[in-house]
Amino acid sequence: MMTNLYGNRHVRLVALHGLTMILLGLAVFYVRNTMTNIFFDFIGGLLAFLLIAASLIFLALSDWLIVFDLGVGEVSKLRRLLTLSTLAAAGSLSMMFYPAASTRILCYFVAVYALVLGIGKLYLAAHWVGSQATQIFMWILAAIALSFAGVLVGAAGLTEWLAVTILAIYCLFTGLQMLLCMFFLLRMSGSIEVSTDRTMPRTKHA
Repeated sequence: MMTNLYGNRHVRLVALHGLTMILLGLAVFYVRNTMTNIFFDFIGGLLAFLLIAASLIFLALSDWLIVFDLGVGEVSKLRRLLTLSTLAAAGSLSMMFYPAASTRILCYFVAVYALVLGIGKLYLAAHWVGSQATQIFMWILAAIALSFAGVLVGAAGLTEWLAVTILAIYCLFTGLQMLLCMFFLLRMSGSIEVSTDRTMPRTKHA
């Protein structure tokens, strides 16, 4: 069941992703503000590249540490998230050692990441068992997440300043939507638990 996957044991995992992406977005925005000429555009693009790549590697390492702390049995339950974060980290590490790495390549890489996350959000929205209003909101988040894949591909052909701006906006959106999804899932899980408690027969005490 969907709520079992995102129980209280996994709150810190998704919360870590959300908070990291928000902080990353703010950091990239700060870098963007320093890009005032051609030289600083180059430096800013390089810093944004390193920040995003290092953050994805950090998230993958944190995911595995947290999952092993929860127990080896949790690996199978979170295999999709672990696979995505591991592949993202591997790709980030490869780009860091790729001589021709640039903001353009980073945009393409993050576009693929956004596409996979967007597909995951579509799956989550399609299998939502909460209120209809929340499900519609989940569909909207999924649509925005998917649209970012196209926007990021387009950003690869823009100036460094605009590309870094779009990357920062995407990081902020991803962090916020992760925290929102976590909130809705926990609220739905709590509602199910309360409903179950009310329907359980009470034992009589002598």
